[in-house]
Amino acid sequence: MPTNKLEQIFDAIAEALIQSNIVNQDIVRANQKTIKNGIIQRGREVSDKLILFEKDVKANSKDLLGLVTGDTLETISNSISDNWQIDIGGTDETDVTITLTDNLPPAGGTPVYDLTSILYDNDQNPINVSQFLNINKESQDIDTSLADEFLDTSIFELLGDTTTRQERIINFFNEFQNLIGDVPEFNVSYGLVDDSFSSDDYSEDNDISYANETPGVESSDKFITRLDVDNTDDENPDGKTLQSLRDTLNTYLVDIDQEFPSPEDQRPIYKNKSDGYLKFRNLNQGIIIRNTNQQFIEGLDSETQEYLTTGFTITMWVRFLDKVSEGTLFNFGNPTRTEDTFGFRLETYVLNKDDACPNEYHDTWNDAVDNIGVDYFTDSDSARFVRLLIDDGGTLRDSHVGMPNASKIANTALNDGVLTYPQYDLNRESTLIQNPHIPENFSEWYFICASFNPIVIEDVSAAPGSSYLNNADYWRNNVESDGTYTNFSNLGNRCKVEIISKTDLLRARGYRV
Repeated sequence: MPTNKLEQIFDAIAEALIQSNIVNQDIVRANQKTIKNGIIQRGREVSDKLILFEKDVKANSKDLLGLVTGDTLETISNSISDNWQIDIGGTDETDVTITLTDNLPPAGGTPVYDLTSILYDNDQNPINVSQFLNINKESQDIDTSLADEFLDTSIFELLGDTTTRQERIINFFNEFQNLIGDVPEFNVSYGLVDDSFSSDDYSEDNDISYANETPGVESSDKFITRLDVDNTDDENPDGKTLQSLRDTLNTYLVDIDQEFPSPEDQRPIYKNKSDGYLKFRNLNQGIIIRNTNQQFIEGLDSETQEYLTTGFTITMWVRFLDKVSEGTLFNFGNPTRTEDTFGFRLETYVLNKDDACPNEYHDTWNDAVDNIGVDYFTDSDSARFVRLLIDDGGTLRDSHVGMPNASKIANTALNDGVLTYPQYDLNRESTLIQNPHIPENFSEWYFICASFNPIVIEDVSAAPGSSYLNNADYWRNNVESDGTYTNFSNLGNRCKVEIISKTDLLRARGYRV
């Protein structure tokens, strides 16, 4: 291994001479050194011992004495860059030119040096081949019949440990992993590769085919060509790409690549029983139902208010066509009127994401939703709800339930004929977010079932400190006092609203939707 640039120059000169047409065995022998009469001399016969020096600098010491434009070979080696080359010209020993070209000369430096007169004058300083060895081509005829008499010609080869099949497989995968390069950044969006991905750019940066056919591009750091269309050079044979490998692998994996037909949906399609429906263009506009034979409809007497004892259930199919309409879906009397209060009301309302929330702990309804842990505002800036209100003999009840981080609010009673809810009780007004939520789907029908059950002991259920204040299932009458679930517990809300979409209802009944 050369220790300095001067020794590297001598090595490069030697390599260039070997590859030129100048050097032959006669020139080598004429310039090799031997000892005659105790003196190192040039010119060696076959019988003379060859003298070799440890370094070319020692063997060609006269090269260090010559001058070219005032420079010696040593000063030249110190002034050139690390990017240089040696060129040998001429056809024989009498016609030799030696040139050193600096490919990156320093500022003000000389790019080309003629080293001929430094390294060679065909007299006192011969050509630098004294360190070369002669290789003579010789052969000897052997009489095989005589050799068989004295030699054992049965030769056996002793082989070392062979690589097992499993080891070869592991080595293949390890080598393959090292030669495939980085996975392209396809930037897939909606199942399609983004336009920002360039197959040509990837080929230039990674494929060995591109490096093989492009001058100046180093191939030692490139990888297996990705596409057949990019494999255009002669050095990389056809079929040596990732695409061709993929095609070959597909022939071995037909069983797992096959696509089975989707199972046929044999569920029946529901057919509507009625011919149509009534459409109310605006909430609070609808039908007034009355009994023409007597003052009140049976069970809806404002004087006796027997519905507070028997209970009631209201059901209807509703489709909401916008995200702003609010109003009454069904009412009897007015449970929030400040005078002559009686009756109940099923209503819908909309809460906007950035509107102020009356709860002192939350600035907006979005803050309240985040606190509860529901996603009402993920797909829309507004959310629709439904609630049932009833004046229960002087106590205003509604259908809101307890939720995580949002307790059920105890009932508010009438005080001197004036309701404190919802106009003045801000904490109760914050429970608007705790009523049943209607998903935003303008093409979907929703079945709403609102009920009032007077046998539920709600006042005891809502005692302060109750461990079920935040349990929605408890307030829907489905959890006993010991925590077990049931279809009806007699505890929780008297007012309850349940909702199911037409799609979910038909799917639950076994229809195809």
